[in-house]
Amino acid sequence: MKVMSNQELLNNLTRLKKSINACTMSNMRNIIFFNPVSFYHFIKDLPCHGRLSIDDVLDKVEPFIPMKLTQDNFELFIDSVMESKNSEENIADLMTKVKGDFVCQIQSARSPSQWSDIVSTCESIRQMKDTKAYPSLV
Repeated sequence: MKVMSNQELLNNLTRLKKSINACTMSNMRNIIFFNPVSFYHFIKDLPCHGRLSIDDVLDKVEPFIPMKLTQDNFELFIDSVMESKNSEENIADLMTKVKGDFVCQIQSARSPSQWSDIVSTCESIRQMKDTKAYPSLV
């Protein structure tokens, strides 16, 4: 697996931020989402860069997205490790939750320092994978 460069990661994250912020401003004045996953499902097919959707760009940066350690995420992760039968389904559910959390985190980043924290965290994960210390966490 070729690890993406720092500049590629930054470009993709910036595209995501612009697309997510553009759609939240125009499309969601009177919409309430139950959770981050419902927000993610609402915006995932919207355009992000050329012919790529938000979900397509998220798929590119997926290996570098931080996972919030919530009870649900922890249980899905443990289930995917312990159960060989439903492992792929559990991982898919986990990644949907992780993407939902990440999209909400991007959407709620209002200050340059908050955005810088997101980029820095993703870059740290990218560097860790680049050194091959942890090539795959899931």
